[in-house]
Formats: sequence, C-alpha cells, structure tokens
Amino acid sequence: MPSILEVVCGGVNRIDKQSSYQFSELRLTFPEVRITAATVIYGRGGTFLWVIEKPLNLGAVYATLLPMAIQKSIQGLLIDLDGTVVNGEELIPGVAATLEWLQSQGIPYRFVTNTTSKPRKAILEKLARLGLAVPAEELFSAPVIARDYLLNHGLTRCYPLIKRSLQEDLEGISLVETSPQAVLIGDIGDELSYAKLNMAFRFLLEGSAFIALARNRYFRGNDGLCLDVGSIVAALEYASGCKALLIGKPAGEFFQMAARSLNLAQGNIAVIGDDLEADVGGGQEAGSIGILVRTGKFLPEQLKNSRVTPDVILDSFASLPKWFDSAQKS
Repeated sequence: MPSILEVVCGGVNRIDKQSSYQFSELRLTFPEVRITAATVIYGRGGTFLWVIEKPLNLGAVYATLLPMAIQKSIQGLLIDLDGTVVNGEELIPGVAATLEWLQSQGIPYRFVTNTTSKPRKAILEKLARLGLAVPAEELFSAPVIARDYLLNHGLTRCYPLIKRSLQEDLEGISLVETSPQAVLIGDIGDELSYAKLNMAFRFLLEGSAFIALARNRYFRGNDGLCLDVGSIVAALEYASGCKALLIGKPAGEFFQMAARSLNLAQGNIAVIGDDLEADVGGGQEAGSIGILVRTGKFLPEQLKNSRVTPDVILDSFASLPKWFDSAQKS
C-alpha cells in the first residue's frame, strides 16, 4: 500500500463496515493541508472512506489511492473451489504448483465454497483424493456458517430443501416437516419435487424465516452448465413475497468471516474465482480485491452484461505466480 493518498471529496451519513489501515501521510486537494494520521473505514475498487483524526478534526472524507501495482496490496487470498481449483473430478492444471508457490511466498489463503450438495467432510475427502490436504478450518462452506447463524438466532427447526447428506454439517438443527421456524434451501438437485417446493412456499406464507445457503444462477457440471439453487430461491421469493437471507457467497459476512481467520484487513485480501457475481462482486462488496479466472463457468458475455467489473482477469488460478511477479518488474 502507498503512504500518500489524495482526498477528492467529503461527507458521509452512515458507516457500515470497518477495518483499519494506518498511513503516514495524506495529501488533500481541499483544503490544501497535510494530515499525518487517518483510519480507513471502508474501501473497494481504489476508492476509500477515511476518518481524519490528527491533527485536524475533519470528520469523514473520501480518498482515492494514488496509482500503484495492485499485487503489492495483497497479503492473503480467498480461493473459490469449483471451477477455480477443481473441475469435476480433476484439479485444474497448475493448481497444486500455484498453492505451493503461495506457501513459499508466505501468502496465506483460505478456500471458500458455496457447495451445498455435499458436507464439508466430503469436500475435504475429495480434495485429498486429488492430492490437496486441506485442514477443515481452512475451508469455509455455506452450510457450516449457516449452522452457526441458525443456532445463534434460535432457529433450530428447519424445513429442508437440501440434500439429507448435508445434515452432518447442521449439528444441533432439526430438519422437520411440521411447524418449522425456518425454510432452509440449498442444492437439492434431483431430490426437488413440486410437493416439496409447495410445502416450502406454504411455510413461508405462515411466517417461517427464509434462509438460502446460496443463490448462484448456474454451475458447470460434467455434461455442461446446469441450473443452480438461485433459480429455486427466486421462484419462492416471487411466489411468497418473502426475501431470502443469503448465508453463502456473495454475502459480505461470509467473506468477512473468512478474512478474520487470516487476521488480515479486508482490503489486503483478494478473492479469486470463476463466478463474476458471487466471487468477484461479493468480494468487492466486502471490501476486497476481485480476481476473475477464465475457467469453470466463466462466459465472456458476462462481462458485457454485469454491473460487476473485476479488478483483475486471469486465464486461470495457475496464472497467479506470473501475475504477482509482473509487479516486481514494473
């Protein structure tokens, strides 16, 4: 990160997210004074919200980072799995070598996944079969985070639109078909039926909370692109008039929990994945750098139609070392 920033405008009414960076000096365009201390409250895409503390009490201002190589600000990574690290039953070429390179450079990382078709244990076992030994605490999955949310909010009786195998990640949560406190929806796949969908709809009308583990539009299966859980969430929202609470990506709290495990500020973390909205957009909204890879579900036309603009686009996860090294030569 640079030590000098230029303030371009000021004034905010609300601050929702907080992380701290210390810079030795700020350069203000108005008024033209130099500030020796400031704290960033929220930042994304090069624009940061600052509270000026010393020596003048100027309140909250916006500041823009002076040009610098984005690689130099990255101290940790949040890495998507499906389509970024694995494709079906295979590792994407170069993944193992890239993870070894990150370790050699002292760059910590966590894996983040919206996979709700299988429990975390099964995901870890699959990675192990493919040659990646990942400790459980380094894999953040939507069901595991959902369990903590449900318990913390006393929602222990849930009607499940999920696969039954996922129940091992939901210890302490009863999956019921009568008088649920919440409807819990994830990747139910071929187990979905009209009867189950209609039952969920009726429970929502009766006042059950609506909890979505994910709302991805589609994923890449072994035989091509497939509808994901987002279409089911949207159908129930439309019919019931109830808005689902999203637990997984792109929810900001999902990325923030993973960032806290790295003990790094959100702005010093890059989120890398093949999903423009869930990975890149969600990471950026949480205050991180968003890196899109051209593997997995990536489609070029997404870039034309989406409101999300990646900070970086790479051919694949294996392109990371070369991209990082390019900053040293510039």
